[in-house]
Amino acid sequence: VYDVVSRPGAHYVAWYPPQGPALQSPEEELLEALSQAGFAADQADIRRSGRRSQIHGLAWADAGQFSAGEAATGGAFAAAGTKRSSTIPQAAVTNGLAFGILLLAALTLLVANWQRSRSMQVAVPQLVGQQVEDALVRLAGIGLQPEPVATPSAQPTGTVLSLEPIPGDSIARGSSVLISFAAPQGSSGTPVQVPQLTGLTWPDGVNGRLAGGPVTAGSIAWLPSGLPEGTVLAQSAPAGTTVPSGSSIGLLVSSGAPVATTQLPDLAGLPLQEALELALAAGLSEAQLSITMVDDMELRPGTVLAQEPAAGETIALDGAGIELDVVAGDPDMLPLPSFVGLTPERARSLATGFNVTVTEVSDANRPAGVISQDPAAGSWVDSGDLHLTVNVPPRPIPQPNPDIDIFTPEARDLAYRWYIEPGIPQVIARVYAISLSGQEMLVAQEQVQGGEWVEGTFNDTSEPLVTFRLTLNGDPYGEPQQAR
Repeated sequence: VYDVVSRPGAHYVAWYPPQGPALQSPEEELLEALSQAGFAADQADIRRSGRRSQIHGLAWADAGQFSAGEAATGGAFAAAGTKRSSTIPQAAVTNGLAFGILLLAALTLLVANWQRSRSMQVAVPQLVGQQVEDALVRLAGIGLQPEPVATPSAQPTGTVLSLEPIPGDSIARGSSVLISFAAPQGSSGTPVQVPQLTGLTWPDGVNGRLAGGPVTAGSIAWLPSGLPEGTVLAQSAPAGTTVPSGSSIGLLVSSGAPVATTQLPDLAGLPLQEALELALAAGLSEAQLSITMVDDMELRPGTVLAQEPAAGETIALDGAGIELDVVAGDPDMLPLPSFVGLTPERARSLATGFNVTVTEVSDANRPAGVISQDPAAGSWVDSGDLHLTVNVPPRPIPQPNPDIDIFTPEARDLAYRWYIEPGIPQVIARVYAISLSGQEMLVAQEQVQGGEWVEGTFNDTSEPLVTFRLTLNGDPYGEPQQAR
């Protein structure tokens, strides 16, 4: 229920628009509650909302049958009268509004229970510590008539402080139960009549009406509507009802005409033409679309790369804009082919429009020709630099096949000669010949002194190479000499 209003000769009940599918088999607890309130299942429009079942309409006996079709289109159901009220979105109603609505609804149900089940006995339930709106619904549900009394208290506002008769007493259905509930300590608790605030302008009109009065303006909720901005659409306590002195009245205020909005679709990855069609379908105009061309080799030219604001955001259509980053280039171009495996000459002939550079490598384990390219095959480019890596395998080294002629060494005389430095006294000079195999033999021995030569030949030898060395009195002298 959104609101319940009762005036002399006119009674109104405003319901929220139906949400969810109609239930064919409601829960037993809900059917029992309807029965206790004096209604049959076919007099209620019961809908599934998430995991809960909610009533979106009741037909009082003297109001005629309600139209399920009207409920489905958001109409309101009227009770005990014929006037119907327009629906108001649920999200706009504050906790303060809900409190007053529940209180009035509970009192309405109470009257029906009191007239129908006056003679039956019920026990007063334990409600101390609960919220007063829950207590009102509980008492009305068992056929008792609650009489709430606001009592200044430090307890949270709306907390039930006491009941009279006390909990547990058995009384007749239809009997009155005095409910004392916590009110702000600054309030007197004296019942006062709520003034008419609906239709006034917030804040000037409302403050002027309430100035110096026993009630004040409480929480303010804003709701787009066709009325001028600041117009009071509804109040938590209806005009003419009584509330404790010092109470605050919550107000629902118009924020002006609703602004047309749209939720942005996800355009990234789409061809530009498809993205434009989707944006126009979402309510945007071409003048609201801003396109920036960007370079990107991984996506086909003409593809939307990014968008701002992001997909899923809700924006106002009036003056709103969306920026699209679109890949630059010809949308009809073909992706770069693969040149791998081709000869450099063939690759150059196919890469028309590119500046081709080549790097050669030599790898015996890979085939000859192009082995890699940059940009890679499949890139969306049709000009610019193209670098190819070409493998030139190493050539095998030919195996030598020499012709070798072996000659038998001939006997010959090999000469040797050393000069003895002046000043050396007379000594014994010995000359040794050493073959390639390391064999050493004495080939000459004589007495010499400084200023003389030690010379001679190693006769009739077939050694290919002979090393001669000289000793004077057994000590090496001079450099060894080689003869072939």
